[in-house]
Amino acid sequence: MCNIAGILAQQKLIRTLLSNLSIMGIDYQWFSSKTENWENKHADDFAIEENLKALSWISSKGKSRVVAFNLNIPVVRNNADICLFKSAACLYKEGNIADDLKNRKAALIPPELMNIGKREILH
Repeated sequence: MCNIAGILAQQKLIRTLLSNLSIMGIDYQWFSSKTENWENKHADDFAIEENLKALSWISSKGKSRVVAFNLNIPVVRNNADICLFKSAACLYKEGNIADDLKNRKAALIPPELMNIGKREILH
């Protein structure tokens, strides 16, 4: 996100996602932009939206999802504000999930990329 309104909107979206996951009782992992590692859900997740680069969870239907923010997508050749991947956290690798053929073969189902852009809708 390139401006203050975009940064605040991203942080609000992240807080909403974290709240919904917690209410639904779904554990999640988040990728820290500071440590560049996956962290497990904390009991106190205060202000993690400031360092969160990606969020991973397994849905109630057993499907792995990763939502990532501010990625350069090789297929699109442009920056995407929000990307939703049908994949596990271990295949994320700092945003190269859709560009790595070995990762595609490792997953039984190839990751599907959905560029949501500026919309704040996540299915």
